Amino acid sequence: MASPSLGPRVLIVEDHLDTADLLGRYARLLSCQTRICNTGQAAIEAATDFLPQIILLDIGLPDMDGWDLAKTLKDKLDPVHPVVIAVTGLASREDRQRSQEAGIDYHLTKPSYREDLMRLLMQFVGQR
Repeated sequence: MASPSLGPRVLIVEDHLDTADLLGRYARLLSCQTRICNTGQAAIEAATDFLPQIILLDIGLPDMDGWDLAKTLKDKLDPVHPVVIAVTGLASREDRQRSQEAGIDYHLTKPSYREDLMRLLMQFVGQR
């Protein structure tokens, strides 16, 4: 009997442990493979061997901002081209502009991100 197909690899970068756990649960509901990191540096190290296809990224991390991390990860993971989804409390037009400039593909705001995130994840799982 063949084993079930695993979904895309999702790297979750979130310093709030409960939120990181919740994001991981959402991704695993769709059979995504997950790895959780609580700092930008840990995410950079994990990305090298995990090669995420999707990155769920908080902007306000303790060691670096998510905008700089997004640029670093996109450069490091070239040519993999992961989809980067900011999941953040930062909701101003300027914050969204900075996300766009950093190469972040989607900017979702806490606490009302769940439906949009699930829709995006389902879209990417369906593309496999």
